[in-house]
Amino acid sequence: MSTLSLIGALVGAALGYVNASMISGIVIRALQATDRSQTEAERADYRARIRLFWLIVHLVLIGGGSVAGIGMANWLFG
Repeated sequence: MSTLSLIGALVGAALGYVNASMISGIVIRALQATDRSQTEAERADYRARIRLFWLIVHLVLIGGGSVAGIGMANWLFG
């Protein structure tokens, strides 16, 4: 893997992190506002599902950003 590919992966990961943070922040705030949990067990389950959502969004967007960055670097710089 070339140096330019690594730089592309880092740039893509950084952009993916920013994108994931914005998206997850907006969605999580909306989910927390609509929480209808009545017991502590339901609240704990809801929070666990929100954490899982956060993790999946970050993994997909940061990983996807890295792959896209590598692809763009290879496409632009050969």
